[in-house]
Amino acid sequence: MKQILLAIGLTIIPSICLAVTPDYAFDGINFQIGVGGAQTQNTASGTEDTTLTPHPHINGMNSGTNFNGIVSLGYSSSLDRAFEGFFNEEFFKGFNLAANVFYIGGNQVAGNANNLTTSKSGLTVETLTGTYKLQNTWGVSLEPGYYFSPGVLGYFKLAYVGSTLSAGFTCHATDNQCRSPYGQVGNTSSFNRSNNIEGIGLGVGAKFAITEHIYGGIDFLHVNYGSPFTKSMQDIQWATTLGRVASAHFQQAQTMGFASVGYRF
Repeated sequence: MKQILLAIGLTIIPSICLAVTPDYAFDGINFQIGVGGAQTQNTASGTEDTTLTPHPHINGMNSGTNFNGIVSLGYSSSLDRAFEGFFNEEFFKGFNLAANVFYIGGNQVAGNANNLTTSKSGLTVETLTGTYKLQNTWGVSLEPGYYFSPGVLGYFKLAYVGSTLSAGFTCHATDNQCRSPYGQVGNTSSFNRSNNIEGIGLGVGAKFAITEHIYGGIDFLHVNYGSPFTKSMQDIQWATTLGRVASAHFQQAQTMGFASVGYRF
């Protein structure tokens, strides 16, 4: 992931040398489109099947890295210009505030979990698997920033992010004791589940003016899903074997980086 983010940065930094722009280079409505990568993590807990010893489970953290695209629409304003005539604009000189809505295209796969367990007697073998991905990820961000030069703006990001967690689970057991969510028992069972989840993201970014209206940008954002939003409901009831229903919990986190080209209207 670090190599991906470094490559993203190196593709955009040379554009600084091309910047020939006036003051307030990013004021107004803007549209951006970019490409980058997302490293997505899923941490599972509470998946133990206590009907066997040792207990089969898929607890633990899995992760995956994917290439993704991003589009955003926003508005940016220099604070000294925004407060001109109301406050001492010199106090705000160089500071900027922007807000954006964004959408991330493509699946963000969080990896696969696999666990094969043989009972102490050696007569029963049970395999549990779980697959996880996020999709339809969107967000709203607030970006306070500072102009380091007329054509270079750095900023922090505070974002509210929503996504859809899609998970698939399977059970294979030689004692034919896998149980489906509908109560059937057999040597295999499987089901899928989708939940809408929300989280808070923190990050940093920079914009580099190329012309009066065109600019380049880099953004990095880390998102923790689930807390403090209780309605995300990442706890699910899933049946692994006869007589045992596990109360499983799944927690997601993402680190994303994008290189973008934008247009200021």
